[in-house]
Amino acid sequence: MTEDTHSLRTHLMNWLFTPLFVLWIFSTASGYMSTLNFANKPYDLALLERAQAAADQLGLGSNTERLHAKITLAENTIAGIKDSVYYTVSTPEGKFLAGNAHLPRPPAFLAKKSGPLFSDAERKSEKIRMVTLHYPRVGGGEIMLQMAETIGKRQDLARGILGNIVIPRYCSS
Repeated sequence: MTEDTHSLRTHLMNWLFTPLFVLWIFSTASGYMSTLNFANKPYDLALLERAQAAADQLGLGSNTERLHAKITLAENTIAGIKDSVYYTVSTPEGKFLAGNAHLPRPPAFLAKKSGPLFSDAERKSEKIRMVTLHYPRVGGGEIMLQMAETIGKRQDLARGILGNIVIPRYCSS
């Protein structure tokens, strides 16, 4: 009789914990994805501000383009995590005009959108987050500025938030 009770208890516990474990895994995965989405927003705004500052230094969209000017970008180091920043100025067709790196073209499905275009890409096996801005060119046409940074700070923030979702820390005030 105790063996039957034990097996019934084991069976009931498996029925209880298996769905809970699956729910926990699903909750963790969906939490991580939404965390990445929220972590991208403030960093995207900072990346956009850097791109606009670089465009101002290069004179993009004005009558005084200075494509070979050396631009200075503000340091963006948080808690010892330093991300690399890259930029490329090119024509919409892809002809390189200036910059410190050759960045990949933005995805084709974003080409028709207006305003800042944010996308994820890879550069030399390194994941990057990129913003693309379009400016009118002196003498007609268009010029494209792409600014990208590696995603170390973003991933660190997402992991920290996820860690607190999976193993919550209760603190008393």
